Amino acid sequence: MKIFVALPQALCFLLLVSEVKADDYILDEDKVGVLPQQVYIEIKKVSKVSRCTGTMITAHIAITAGHCVSNRTKDSDVMVYPPQKKCNSMTEGIPACKVEHQFTGQNTGCTSSGYDIALVRLSKGMSGMSTITQNMYSGPPILGSRTVMAGTGINNDDKCQSLISYQTAVDCTADNCHSGSQWYCTKGINKISGACSGDSGGPSWSNNGKELTGITSNGNQIDGCTLGVTVFSNIAFYKTWIEQNMAGPLARC
Repeated sequence: MKIFVALPQALCFLLLVSEVKADDYILDEDKVGVLPQQVYIEIKKVSKVSRCTGTMITAHIAITAGHCVSNRTKDSDVMVYPPQKKCNSMTEGIPACKVEHQFTGQNTGCTSSGYDIALVRLSKGMSGMSTITQNMYSGPPILGSRTVMAGTGINNDDKCQSLISYQTAVDCTADNCHSGSQWYCTKGINKISGACSGDSGGPSWSNNGKELTGITSNGNQIDGCTLGVTVFSNIAFYKTWIEQNMAGPLARC
């Protein structure tokens, strides 16, 4: 599937919406599609534009990776786009009015410390999005269970599209990486399944696609994509932080 560091790329984004069913978790191959309320996020920086993936958890607030937005000059440099039908046909994005994030420590390599999460308050609501916070705090997936991730990265076949990638939850300490409770790890079902450029901040769903449990942070990258373990920020770890920000600074623009 796809890499996590937010890298500048051309504005290409193919999104073919497809539902994820319980039977899909037996699949051994990635497929074109997006997960619920998945969005594309563009971050303008001093000399470049970076891109990430995110998920709308309400009509006004997106959740993504902290490292995606940590180098922004101002909050309005973060632009959130709804799903697109084909490459190079971007609809009008919605600028952020406020952004809160945590990003400390290295988001690559092996570490039990560090944090990597962000909330983006849009300047206006995004049409068609609902509140899904009731499906976010179940905790990390059970080891050995199937999960599903997606993102808007450039894939191993160099196609510009979002892929849904089926994963298995694994022990992070097996690779001596990210042993803190703020992380969890998965491994692709096939040898080239994982995250690629632009997937940072993308969703990881568990419990047969019923729970948004993780945010794509990083992984072992080979030739631009991870062939090994993918590391996610465990959303349940940030429950208090998320709720405080949603009720406080992000409650309104």
